[in-house]
Amino acid sequence: MLFSSALRLAAIECLCPTAAIAGSAAFPTLAGGTVFDSKRPEIGDLVKSRKYTPVISVYSGEATSTLRGDAAASNDRAATATLEFVAELAEAVQAESGEAYAEAMVTTDQDARVVLDALVAQIRRTLEYAPAGALFRKMRIGSPVKITCEPHVVPELDLRFCRTFVTMEFSVPDDVYADAAGLPEPAATLLASLPAGSYSKARLTALAAAFDQIDRDALSEIRLDPGAGPTAGTILE
Repeated sequence: MLFSSALRLAAIECLCPTAAIAGSAAFPTLAGGTVFDSKRPEIGDLVKSRKYTPVISVYSGEATSTLRGDAAASNDRAATATLEFVAELAEAVQAESGEAYAEAMVTTDQDARVVLDALVAQIRRTLEYAPAGALFRKMRIGSPVKITCEPHVVPELDLRFCRTFVTMEFSVPDDVYADAAGLPEPAATLLASLPAGSYSKARLTALAAAFDQIDRDALSEIRLDPGAGPTAGTILE
């Protein structure tokens, strides 16, 4: 479902704007530039001078495309896409082998918890309300259908990680294909709207290369058969 990928890449551009990376605008969240596409942070992503590094990882979740009814045309479909955001305060942790890796803090520090709560709220504020999320809002229909926030807790070990799983479900335009080469809508519109140098633009450009033009056999003639219809005196029910 390309509409799901387009929604995810739009969210990444809004949460980590190309202009902010270039230094000409402010980042909309405490994560700054540590916003990742479909991956967790690595040890090299952490800011060594800080106790922890706020991080957002964005993933595509379930996507659906359903006919609007039994009598609906084949292209009359209702689509939904789910995005999964992992917001965390990551730190360097030593493994038994001696190597360090990035992991969410395990702490009951109230100050850290406030920072994590603020990070989660900034995701929603950016995508649902702030001007920085305008591009994202063009890629979905209406407000989120459902939002859930689940803390990362291991109750049997009494461990509470500074990590929250945020799931947002949206109604979105379904993919619309064409014979021309390139991405279908709405991904094509997103590609044209993204700024030069954008990570999301580079990903969509690479994806567009996989869609060649569809060549069809030309229609040579149309024939009408007068005898193909109902015969005289036939009663149509």
